[in-house]
Amino acid sequence: MAKYGPHRTYKVHQIKWNMNPKDYIFDHGDEKARTNMIDYFRTAYGVKIRSVAQPLFEIRQKRQNIYLPPELCTLVGIPAKIRENKRVMADIRQSLFQKPPERIRSIKALNRMISDSKEVKEWNLQINLEPDTIEARVLKRPQIYQPAGASYHDKQQSQTSSQPAARPLDDTKILGTIVHQPIHFRKWAIFCLEKDVSHGEYLNDRFYELSEERRFDIYVDYGDIVELSNKSGIEAFKEAIDDYYLKYVCGKDANGRQLTKPRKTKDLYFFLIIMPDSIKQEHLYTALKNKINTDSPVISQFVSSKTIQKYNDRIYINILR
Repeated sequence: MAKYGPHRTYKVHQIKWNMNPKDYIFDHGDEKARTNMIDYFRTAYGVKIRSVAQPLFEIRQKRQNIYLPPELCTLVGIPAKIRENKRVMADIRQSLFQKPPERIRSIKALNRMISDSKEVKEWNLQINLEPDTIEARVLKRPQIYQPAGASYHDKQQSQTSSQPAARPLDDTKILGTIVHQPIHFRKWAIFCLEKDVSHGEYLNDRFYELSEERRFDIYVDYGDIVELSNKSGIEAFKEAIDDYYLKYVCGKDANGRQLTKPRKTKDLYFFLIIMPDSIKQEHLYTALKNKINTDSPVISQFVSSKTIQKYNDRIYINILR
C-alpha cells in the first residue's frame, strides 16, 4: 500500500534492482513533461525520497507498468479480491500451515531461487542452501495418569480401571475421550458487589435447577454469596477471597488454631467472581486469578454482570464446565 496520496494498494510483481529513484525518468501529465521520481514525488505529493539509490517495485498494468520506491510503501494484508478466490486462499493456507519437513523444503527452494538470481550472481554473493543443524532431544509422548477406580469414556467403549494406569496422549483419540470425572459442587462461593447480589442469587437458582434437570450430570448445591460494598476495588476482592478461603476452605484444627492449608475433603471448592462494570475487567481478572492460583488454590471462574443478564442457559452451563 502506498503511504502517500489516496493510499492505493498494489501487487508487486518484482523488484527492479537495476533502477532507482534518481535515474528513473518518465513522462507525466497531459503535457508529457519529463521528470525523475524524486522531483515528481516532491512536487505532486510533497514527499521527500530519502534513499536515492534504492531499487524500485514494479507493478504491472495493462497500459504501462508503475514503479514505486519501497520506502513509500508498506506491507498490508490480503486484498479482498484474493480473499474471495477460494483456490488462491487454499494455496496460501497450505503454504502457511506446513509440517517441518515441508517447510524446510520450501525454505531451501526459496534460497535456491535467490541464489540463482541474476542480481546475486552479479554481486558475487554466496548463499548456503542447507540450513544449520543443532542437536536436540525428542521428548517422550505425554501420558495421562488415571487413578484406580476412575472411568473414562470414548466413542467406542466405556472402561473402568482397577489399577492405576497411564494412557498415551494420542492426538487422534484424545479429542473424543473424556478422562475426567464429574464432581458435585457442594462447597462453592460467589463473590460480587452489593448491586450484583441479585445476579448471584439468580445464578444460584439456575445452577441448582439445571443440575436437577441433569443437564450437568452433576449436583450443584446453593453456594455462599460473599457480598462486597459497591465502592470496593481489587484489594477488597482479594481480602474477601482470603477471608473466605481461610475460614471455610482451610478452617481450624481440633485446638481452634487457624489452618493455612485446605482440609482434606472429598468436596471440591469453587469460586465464582462476578466482575462489576465499575472496575476494568481485564485488570480485575488478572489480579484475582493470580491471587487465587498462588495464595488460594481453588478452581475459579469469572463472569461479567452483563453476561449474566443475557439469561442464556448455555452461558451458565459453560461456567461450570
